[in-house]
Amino acid sequence: MDDMNIIFDLDGVLRDLVGYLVKKYEIPYPQNWFWKYKGKDIFEWAEHDGLKVLTEAQPTEFFMNFKHKVTEIWTCQSDDWLPHTMLWIEKYLPNRTTMILSTEQKEKLLCSKKNTLLVEDSPNFKNYDKIILMDRPYNKHIKCENRINDEWRKI
Repeated sequence: MDDMNIIFDLDGVLRDLVGYLVKKYEIPYPQNWFWKYKGKDIFEWAEHDGLKVLTEAQPTEFFMNFKHKVTEIWTCQSDDWLPHTMLWIEKYLPNRTTMILSTEQKEKLLCSKKNTLLVEDSPNFKNYDKIILMDRPYNKHIKCENRINDEWRKI
């Protein structure tokens, strides 16, 4: 695995948007991808927060233990979110390569790269052969050979 290139998604892998919103607004942790609480999905909760979540969310525990390995980030961000997201990346991961890609674009680019894996939490990929899936309640139904759960803490 030493010659393997590992790329990281941002939200749900490196940046803990949900943790911030759960703590600040006492919302329940999403159990599925298309989750709503009090009529708002995760994007609407971020808007409700004035998008502060995008710059103020803490890194995930996983990030804090593996940030030295993060050299490239692939993230899907709306035009409204992008400036805030770039501030977060500059604060926690300055000088890293960052690509803004949809799920489909990530999948296509990942397939074109040899010896490359993507650490992701999304349950929306067609193929998980080259994905290391962060174990979350909303992706438990995905069949994936490479899954990061609490076992990573033992590494």
